[in-house]
Amino acid sequence: MELNEHDKLIYMRRGKGITLQEIADAIGCTKGLISQYENRRSNMSLDKIAKYKDYISNYGKEIA
Repeated sequence: MELNEHDKLIYMRRGKGITLQEIADAIGCTKGLISQYENRRSNMSLDKIAKYKDYISNYGKEIA
C-alpha cells in the first residue's frame, strides 16, 4: 500500500521522534491543531502544511 502525502508526513514525523508540541512550536500553532490535522479532524492552511513539511524534511540536518 502506498502512503499519500498526508500519511507520509505523519510517518516521517513519528519516525524522527518529533513530538506534536515540537512541530507546533516550530510552525507557530497549537499542539491540538497538529493532532486534529493528523487525525483528519481539521485542516491547516497551506502555509502551515508547507512549514510542517519543511521542518520535518530538514529535521536533524546541520545548518552550515
